[in-house]
Amino acid sequence: MSATTLYTPKNILYIAKDFFENGFNAAQRLPKENQTPEMFNQISFPATCLSFSLELSLKSFHLNTGTKKKGHDLEMLFYELPKNMQNKIYDHLKTHDKCQSLISIILKKGNESDFKEGIKKEPFKNKEDEVKRILASHKSAFIDFRYLFEIAEKTEQGDEWNFSFRSLGNLSYSTIMIASKELGITLPEL
Repeated sequence: MSATTLYTPKNILYIAKDFFENGFNAAQRLPKENQTPEMFNQISFPATCLSFSLELSLKSFHLNTGTKKKGHDLEMLFYELPKNMQNKIYDHLKTHDKCQSLISIILKKGNESDFKEGIKKEPFKNKEDEVKRILASHKSAFIDFRYLFEIAEKTEQGDEWNFSFRSLGNLSYSTIMIASKELGITLPEL
């Protein structure tokens, strides 16, 4: 079996589904209350899995149209999809809150209350606005959260890092479900 036969839209989507399930399950185990800075060590795996799940599902769309995409920029991968695919994802997002039980966090050196409060949600005018904000704040999440020690270095310099397991998880779920329909795959319930 060659690498070429393995690199198909369907295979990539199955891998995206597996990363989603693992990230979702790990994120569900994160404490919802009494969050502490020590939790920092527990967030890398689920954040990396959920962001990579979204990346792979977006790449499966691109590969299905004959374009092989490289890189980890979620924002670029999404906005380079045809507008009708983006609209299908927006529409699917309106139908569920699969990841409602998942938390959001802010990592900021020296301010434990910011860590505990998480991301303050602002009302969205529509799903397009929500996706725009999710992608802008998580566009490099796969790289950022798989190298947690680099986040520690950056937060020491005063940068702020956030991750919304709920928002990114919901977007990843919708993207997987729409990609599965486009590819004619029936996935087991995620």
